[in-house]
Order: sequence, then C-alpha cells, then structure tokens
Amino acid sequence: TIASAVSAGAAGLQARYAKDGKLYSPAQFQSYYGDMWLVEWLQAPLEKRVANDGKEYTAREFQAFYSQDVARYWNQAQEAPQRRMAEDGQTYTLQEFISYYKNNWQTKFQKASIVADECAGLNHEGCDKKASVCQWKWTGDWTDSCVLKSSMAFMV
Repeated sequence: TIASAVSAGAAGLQARYAKDGKLYSPAQFQSYYGDMWLVEWLQAPLEKRVANDGKEYTAREFQAFYSQDVARYWNQAQEAPQRRMAEDGQTYTLQEFISYYKNNWQTKFQKASIVADECAGLNHEGCDKKASVCQWKWTGDWTDSCVLKSSMAFMV
C-alpha cells in the first residue's frame, strides 16, 4: 500500500510537521488526518536534523550521508532549526514560523526562501569545526550563536 511504502522510506525515520507544528510519522499522520493524510503529508515540511558536518539533512539525505548506522546517527542528531527568510526580509526558524503564523505557517514557510548560511543552527562543536568561516558568539540560545565571520558575511 501507499501507506506502507511511505512508512518504509528513509529507513522508517522520516517525519513531517503537521499543521499543529508537531512532528508525526506517516502512521501518525494517517491517524491524525484520516482519509486526507497523504495530501497533508505531501504538503508538510520534512523534519531535518544536523549531521556531524554541521549541515541539515532529511532522513533520506542522512541515509545517503552515513550509509551505515543511519538510525543511530539520526537519533543522536539535534533537530535542525530550518531557517527561512520571511516576507518582512527577516530570518526565522521553523519554530518561529509556527509561533508567529499559527494556522497559516506551512504556506508561509514553504514560500519563504531558504537561508544559505552554513553557520546557522550549528552547536558550539559544529561551529568550531568550521572556524575558517564561522565564529561562536553566545547569544543565550545555541541555535543562533554560530555566525559567519564578518570577513565572510559578504559571501552569503
């Protein structure tokens, strides 16, 4: 069935953000949305996590990156902040889109431009690994404390 094929994809690790802003597996989407689950599944943003190279990956991309022990690496990885530029020109995380746009967050998030900042969302260790372009400036929140070095800012 379609449901079992979707569930088996990406080693069964993939989840998506439903309209309520929470992560659900394919089976949970079916339970939550009933007959409309597949339509909602395909419209919902994919979960991403941060690999040990500091980049954000979906479960399928994690599978390609690690090839072995994917579930272990996926389960150990932190959820990616998924930054996008909103209509106001400011950059926000997926969770900030959910908080601000409420019921319309998925549409706004999908239309927003992905922020191509290789330092964005890195934890301290990940930031230190990219010391040639990133620097750690503690803000009180690890998700936005790794920033581009000022000499690199023009390249983004």
